[in-house]
Amino acid sequence: MKSIDKYYEYILKNKRFSKEEEIVFEIMKDFTDRRGLKQEWSQIDEDIQEEIIQTWIKIIKLKLNLDKNNNEKQYNSKRISIRM
Repeated sequence: MKSIDKYYEYILKNKRFSKEEEIVFEIMKDFTDRRGLKQEWSQIDEDIQEEIIQTWIKIIKLKLNLDKNNNEKQYNSKRISIRM
């Protein structure tokens, strides 16, 4: 299923998706509700929109995983230093 179709299911039917997808969909909901941005987005070819959405999802997924890993490393490091 294309991301844009998932977006409409998320917005119109309250269907749940991955955390990363839902973050992107919320951003899309915000900017497509703004005059000018909505018109510009609709002028972008659907294949390019799909690439953009997929790239945003990957960026968010990467950042969330990096932050999670860094938090776990910091937590583990604090646990080790407390035991010493």
